Amino acid sequence: MIPTHAARLQSMLRSMTEVIIPALNRDDQLARDQAQILLGNLRLLSDQADRTYEYDMVELREYVALLKELTRIVSGGSQTEEHKEVANRAIKEAEPMAALAIPTHQLLSTRLQSLKSTVDGLIAATNADGTPTSRKDAIAAVLKQAASQNLRERAWFRSSGFDSAQQELPSLDQVLRLTGDGRESA
Repeated sequence: MIPTHAARLQSMLRSMTEVIIPALNRDDQLARDQAQILLGNLRLLSDQADRTYEYDMVELREYVALLKELTRIVSGGSQTEEHKEVANRAIKEAEPMAALAIPTHQLLSTRLQSLKSTVDGLIAATNADGTPTSRKDAIAAVLKQAASQNLRERAWFRSSGFDSAQQELPSLDQVLRLTGDGRESA
């Protein structure tokens, strides 16, 4: 499990307020001002952590609605009509995405924790009274998922430079596009 952005930002805020800022020389006003600016930005990031996707979805829906309204109300010459055609194609491409019911990060996290607990329960039950074949198959399935999770987590932290095989790791974009069975998602 990776630490959330919010948890890491809270850790940085605590370091700034409890260690770094108190250690600054009281006479170095520029350093103190810069530390306060950094602290303010960390607070903003903490408030906004894991919310940019929701923000972008709201904006996507608003722009689809705006383009629909504009194509309904504008009329004119060849340039206007050409751009209305472009707008209609853009609406057609974006509408299915805008109509998706995307869960909030909190709901997604809750559902994920529920699934993980359910997996734990099923594995425990299979270990208690499952057939030998089902226990063997369950172990193989869990190990396959664990390998995928391990690769994803290593890629997640790739930019830190701490992995000894950093150059061999796929990019974060690559691992986030892969499905559980290794195929690339749409």
